[in-house]
Amino acid sequence: MLSSRRFSESTLILTLTLFFILGVGLFIFSSNVARIILPLIVPSTILAKTVETTKGAPIQKPFETKIEDLRGEVQAFKGWVVDQALKMLGIMVTGITLVVALISGIGALLAKTYIKDRIDGEIVRLDREVYSRGAGIDAYSFWRAGDLDRAIEFGERAVSLLPKDSARYFEEANNTAFYYAQKGLRSYRAMAIDLAEKLLAQFPKVKDLEWLNTYAFVVSVYYEGFPNPMATVQDAMKILQQDVLKGRNATESNKENAQQHLIQLRDVLASLSTQQPEVSSRNLSDHS
Repeated sequence: MLSSRRFSESTLILTLTLFFILGVGLFIFSSNVARIILPLIVPSTILAKTVETTKGAPIQKPFETKIEDLRGEVQAFKGWVVDQALKMLGIMVTGITLVVALISGIGALLAKTYIKDRIDGEIVRLDREVYSRGAGIDAYSFWRAGDLDRAIEFGERAVSLLPKDSARYFEEANNTAFYYAQKGLRSYRAMAIDLAEKLLAQFPKVKDLEWLNTYAFVVSVYYEGFPNPMATVQDAMKILQQDVLKGRNATESNKENAQQHLIQLRDVLASLSTQQPEVSSRNLSDHS
């Protein structure tokens, strides 16, 4: 009995000793871990206020005081986090503001350049249109005065100053082609035909019947410049008969001009018809 009791007591003492050693080891381990981990999580000011060191051995404060200190430090830490967040937000806002200002500056510069170019281009366009209108008026005045040479000179100037897709261009082209045909010189044939064909192509969009009259007038004068003179004359006559003389919107002036051009085209067609047998007989004699 005595030996078993001593065995039990020694076992108890050994067990208590092991638990004591284990507790001391855990305490030392946790202290070292805390010293390593806490600086990574909590600012050093919190550790300095929550733990006092005396001769290298940590002495814990009373529990309640420690809790109060921790609460204060947590609030301070929250304030620090908010302060840092506000600083970062301020830096981000400043950066974004600078980027926006830079983009806005570049955009304003590009817009200024674009607007300046557009204004300059519009000024040039208006200048050319004004000069063209003046040249067109001068051309008409010279035509009324019977000076076809000056009328053609200013008519060509009016046409050259305008974009080839503008309404004013075709108005001046119509007048200038008419001046060419009335002058009737061979040197004007190519230019007259070019303007007349442009008027004919543009007619479906504008429906200006005087353009058809001008086209027919050019054909009656410069028919030899077309690839197939007889077919071109016949087509011009059909255009006058169907679109001008029978047109719902044709004025008396349109119809009167069309009648005059039809007479000219009939004479041309008769002349071409009489030339055809002569050409055929000449070809037969050549073969014989």
